[in-house]
Amino acid sequence: MLPSNHPKKLVLAESQPIIFQPLLAQLKKTAFWVSPCYNYQELIESCNQELPDILVIGTLPQINSLEVYRRCRNQWQNLPIILLVNQLVVNDSFKSWAIKQGITNVVSSYPQAFPMLLSAIEDVASAFHQTQSETNLLPPPLPLEEIFSVPISLLDATETMELGHAITALNQLTEYSNRYFGPLAIGNYWRKTRANVVETHPWLNEWNVDHWGKIEYLSNSSECEYLTIEQVHILQLWTQAFLKECQRVVVDFPKLLHKKHLSPQIDLLISSPKQF
Repeated sequence: MLPSNHPKKLVLAESQPIIFQPLLAQLKKTAFWVSPCYNYQELIESCNQELPDILVIGTLPQINSLEVYRRCRNQWQNLPIILLVNQLVVNDSFKSWAIKQGITNVVSSYPQAFPMLLSAIEDVASAFHQTQSETNLLPPPLPLEEIFSVPISLLDATETMELGHAITALNQLTEYSNRYFGPLAIGNYWRKTRANVVETHPWLNEWNVDHWGKIEYLSNSSECEYLTIEQVHILQLWTQAFLKECQRVVVDFPKLLHKKHLSPQIDLLISSPKQF
């Protein structure tokens, strides 16, 4: 039961309609006024207009959810923030790590987990009256490089990866595919599909494929830098187009890759891209 002086405003930052719409319907059953945001700019504008009492961060386009959290905590240190992850079961190690960084709670965005999210919100509301007079409850903001020092296996929950891991995964796909098609064919498949995808996703102009299918990133970005969720989405589109070319010769080729589980990064790249 919420206390009589519970907080009133909740900002919900989520861009995926399949998650956002049922979640918003559930939140409207609570006593909160819910401010929906579909991108990072809307989130900032809503928080600047009136600082919310709770912020729920899901998937936003072109920015990692952990980066959204880092920026918000830098600006509003005492704001309770609940992180949504697009997995049915939240990774315990990731949740423990996230809470140590100052995130209030980590909850699945699946409909089956809505009761857990509502319970997490209720916990924040119940503790609200005890924290109104307290300040600086959270530790000082961590630098970005420390925020992202968590192993990639844990960051799978946010569906992103380091640039270096992406380069390695794409070239591992080339090496494995060479067993079936040969390097010249693979190089042609990668270049052909890149030319098709780059029309709508110019970021792929920063990638190069040689005649033997070796893939390089041309920008000077550090390989330790994390890709945005949108960039992972683009690489997934490119990989899906590449696999369709391979299917013209080996019909079951995508199934062969899925069964192999060559690496978590390859599994992410060959999975169906989400819509943004």
